[in-house]
Amino acid sequence: MNIRELRDKRHLTQQQFDSCLSLIYNIGQGNFGKSTLLKKIKIDPNDKSIADEFLKWNKIRVKGEGVPLNGLTIRRKAERDLYFKQH
Repeated sequence: MNIRELRDKRHLTQQQFDSCLSLIYNIGQGNFGKSTLLKKIKIDPNDKSIADEFLKWNKIRVKGEGVPLNGLTIRRKAERDLYFKQH
């Protein structure tokens, strides 16, 4: 399922769609397609636990270890906030 199909079938708001698109641009469609975030959106796009899923994508690999990067944390928080923004 691609992001447009998700929007059409799950009735995402424009903010939710834009937030997911920003995340996909950064982590790639393949990673997004396998993510728990997407699984939760498919079940209930308004599930508040989705907020936690955005913050799981704030790491880079350094010597095989996932290391949080401040810039990615800021970006993920912005995407999370946009996802749950009221009209």
